[in-house]
Amino acid sequence: MRYLLIDFGASFFKFATYDTDVIEKPFLSNSHAIKSPFTTSDVVNKNLMLTILRSVSKNEFDGIVCCSIIGGGWIGETYHSWKSKEVSYDNRSCLVSGLFRDSPNYHTHEHHGGDATGLNLLGKINSIPIYSSLGDTDCVINSIEIDDDEYVINIGTGSQVISKNKNEIVVEKYIPAGRAFLSYDKFFSELGVNFFEQLREVSVDEILKSDMNFDLNIFPQAASFSGGGSVTNLHEGLFNKSNFFGSLIRSFVEQYGIYLNDTKKTKIKLSGGVSEKIPTLKPVFSSMYGKDVSVDFTATPFNGMIKCIKEFLL
Repeated sequence: MRYLLIDFGASFFKFATYDTDVIEKPFLSNSHAIKSPFTTSDVVNKNLMLTILRSVSKNEFDGIVCCSIIGGGWIGETYHSWKSKEVSYDNRSCLVSGLFRDSPNYHTHEHHGGDATGLNLLGKINSIPIYSSLGDTDCVINSIEIDDDEYVINIGTGSQVISKNKNEIVVEKYIPAGRAFLSYDKFFSELGVNFFEQLREVSVDEILKSDMNFDLNIFPQAASFSGGGSVTNLHEGLFNKSNFFGSLIRSFVEQYGIYLNDTKKTKIKLSGGVSEKIPTLKPVFSSMYGKDVSVDFTATPFNGMIKCIKEFLL
């Protein structure tokens, strides 16, 4: 069986093929991505979404399994993402489920606040079955084993702190991460400066010694938003490149302190694209919180979807 996997994210729409007949497990091929329309807009039109789905759905697939961003809803033929200021919807279906409102199999998965569980037929694209649209964060959680003594910090466009409390999964959401960084990236790109390259170049020592303070809650949906972000503790002679970028990373890591206060949890597992993009995060988290820190590259929505396929479709 060959399944098309799609991760409809806020920064990228990612695609891959999962072949259940290949011995290597999990086996993914034909991985590629396109820029998400949400990088330039808070909304997306139904016709554009259907065009994208039809363009990648070929008769070589036995089914399509996908996940999409959490939050938002539909107003007419337009989906408003969690980035949108709109809060009143005609339909609270997720990004993908809302495309199939006229399907006899229409439903919304519990990951998005609906009643459906598992993987159920949602509709068809190019005669190929497409199953329940899962939640991107839930797929990351499903992709890994979470120990009782660890925090998992997923850092993508948004960020979440995931942990176990008496066998219950606890998720702290809407922590500023990639979305905030992209705002800085846009500003510096206008100056001809590669923002993420500068973040990678600053050393761990420079980060830990930095002393400017950044409030990264620069959008209303951020967990600690209070009227906008800020940069403070600017001093003559210390307002330089290494202190600026070092302070930005230090402030980013410091914001997690309110979520990491269980002394019985001695480990931190980092996941997500930003964790890979900025390798200094691992030693900085370790130094600032005194915990054993690792980066888990298997904690991905794709691997979470594969687990669901194995459990519900095979």
